[in-house]
Amino acid sequence: MSTLSRALFLAILVMLIAGGFLFGFAVRRVNRRHDVPPPPITRATAPDEIARGGRLFRTLCLDCHAGAPAAPTGGGAPAPRPAAGARVPNAPSFLGELWAPNVTGDREAGVGGWTDGELARLIRNGVRRDGHYATTMPRFSRIGDEDVAALIGFMRSNDPIVAPVATRVPPSKLGVGGILALAYAAGVDTSGPPHVPSPPRAATAEYGRYLASVIYGCVDCHTSGFGPTDEKLASPGRMAGGQVLHGRDGALVYSRNLTPDAATGLGGWSAEDLARALREGTTPKGQRLREPMPLFRDIDDTDTRALYAFLHGLPPSNSPLPETSAPRSPPSPSPPSPRG
Repeated sequence: MSTLSRALFLAILVMLIAGGFLFGFAVRRVNRRHDVPPPPITRATAPDEIARGGRLFRTLCLDCHAGAPAAPTGGGAPAPRPAAGARVPNAPSFLGELWAPNVTGDREAGVGGWTDGELARLIRNGVRRDGHYATTMPRFSRIGDEDVAALIGFMRSNDPIVAPVATRVPPSKLGVGGILALAYAAGVDTSGPPHVPSPPRAATAEYGRYLASVIYGCVDCHTSGFGPTDEKLASPGRMAGGQVLHGRDGALVYSRNLTPDAATGLGGWSAEDLARALREGTTPKGQRLREPMPLFRDIDDTDTRALYAFLHGLPPSNSPLPETSAPRSPPSPSPPSPRG
């Protein structure tokens, strides 16, 4: 064997050893158990808070845990979709086979046997009952205690969405790409304070900022870049759009400018225009919003007015976006998941 061949062989051997070490460390990091105490949060019991928890659940949880809604087949309201587990929609294939588990009240297949604290820890810290990281679930480390309590209160109700269903779904199987992405890119982060105060629910910019960054995911999708939400909120281009997104058909979409710029943003929109866009997916000019912009059919007037106050308090940014050639399609009926 020549000197060059030996050098090449050694280089490849070193790369394989280093790659194996990095992958082994990633597997250990993803699969380790976490000793995180459950937050001292108990379920809400007031009917209005349970109803609000239902709106939050349909906004944050339903699409992943119940699967995509069936196509309409006629008049009348669609049948309830039980949150009995489903394949995670639109997950890149390199991540592996991702499943959202059953979160109905079934004691064996669902979360009926979990304590309130265990559910609160899952929501805020991303830690399952067995201490392992919930790899397919986004964390809501900054969600307020009152919202967590409302979510748990709804999950304990007998609403058809969360009533016990004994369906068992397969466990997620992360691929090599998914393990490496979680360990070194997304990160296994179980941090989250035991108490997070909720801002007063009112039509204020303060509450709108909380909704945009924690509940509805506006900041993440409508601010370009891939940093944490807090970094995006502090950036000069916050809410100016331009983030590259993809529709269900793979079409390239750029998120639009939500600052109050009159030419390229929402400067000419009223609070009623914003509410109609969020609930129905229609702009003041009658255009349909494009996927992956979701519909928030359950959003109430307090939330829409608060979001309007937050958005119209931002500095206007003249940020025209590139045009895309893919045809418009109706938006999906529920939000992306996401918020860390």
